Amino acid sequence: MDVTRQGRKDFFIKSNKNGVQSLGLYCPRNCLEENPHISRVIGTRIYSDKSSICRAAVHAGVLRNDLGGYIDVMPVDKRKNYIASHQNGISSER
Repeated sequence: MDVTRQGRKDFFIKSNKNGVQSLGLYCPRNCLEENPHISRVIGTRIYSDKSSICRAAVHAGVLRNDLGGYIDVMPVDKRKNYIASHQNGISSER
């Protein structure tokens, strides 16, 4: 999944573009308090669908943990490998 936030919008709505449907999702604030063993983040910029959406959004820098908010999630082709990194206080897995 690709978690992005473009510009400063109050919220996102689902859309259909080029045959791909995105979803507008609300992430509650303080999602980093979720159990990190259950709420994994796999990847960098492009994340595995096994990742916690809210934690991946904080990792990507498109959402602040203390504020929460709406994000746009769009499915992309599955990858064999994901890149691990440490960003915004979260270590992702590969």
